[in-house]
Amino acid sequence: MSLFSRIVLPSARINLRTSQRLYRPFTSSVLRLNKYNRSPRKTNRSRSQEQRVQQDVSDQYDQNNFEPPPRRPHVNSGKIVVGGIIAACAGVYIYSVNLEVQIKSNFSNKAKENIEWFRKHFVMSYESIQNGRYYTILTSAFNHVSLMHIGFNMIGLWGFGRSIITLFGVPTFGIIFVGAAVTGGIAQYSTWQCNKGYHKAVVGASGAVFGLVTALTFVMPRHSIILGFVPMPMWTALGISVAASIAGLQGVWGPHLGHADHLGGMAFGALFWLLVLRRRPRGWMPYYP
Repeated sequence: MSLFSRIVLPSARINLRTSQRLYRPFTSSVLRLNKYNRSPRKTNRSRSQEQRVQQDVSDQYDQNNFEPPPRRPHVNSGKIVVGGIIAACAGVYIYSVNLEVQIKSNFSNKAKENIEWFRKHFVMSYESIQNGRYYTILTSAFNHVSLMHIGFNMIGLWGFGRSIITLFGVPTFGIIFVGAAVTGGIAQYSTWQCNKGYHKAVVGASGAVFGLVTALTFVMPRHSIILGFVPMPMWTALGISVAASIAGLQGVWGPHLGHADHLGGMAFGALFWLLVLRRRPRGWMPYYP
């Protein structure tokens, strides 16, 4: 048996049942010989690798005659979206100035009706909310009272809005902008309800801009910005803004400003970062100081 096994079995294929019948110390060597003497089979993976190498070699010869396809023009969504909002705010401001000029130069019933319609639908006041015109919370964000007012708001919107779109996309920017504007309006109306002797109207996109600033500050707190011509980290600028708005609510300065609107926008930006933006991994961002 041992002589037959040494002569015949090293060149023969055996299955598991046959190998179990043989003498165990010898079968291990027989199986090992059959394993290494067996000719290797080409799998689909090895064939695909050979085809890939051949393709790479052929590509090297065709590299000089290769013409790349024409590139599609790059679309900057941040500039388009933020620029569209700025254009809308500028259009509303020009229309309001035109109405003021018309009513001052040529007082007529039509001019009076136009400016009353404009103030009814684009100015948020205590009376407008009481009368059910809740949409003025959002439409008033596109209205501004002076050139300085719209200038500062649009500069902040252009800088921080494009950064939010670059990092998180257009939908996130839209949610923060609209949510901060609405939350700021609700906070301003709640302040009017608490202080019934102080009912004024508010306009402007400052609440929405403060929401964008707050969300971006929590994302990159050590990033440097300029506040009042003084460079400082974003968390320092946000702290100063919060303290100034609280002092304004106490009547220390700026009684004509919507300080509650600013604080409401900041609260929405912080809450959105806490619930949504904070859960994203830190490594996915192109810049995280």
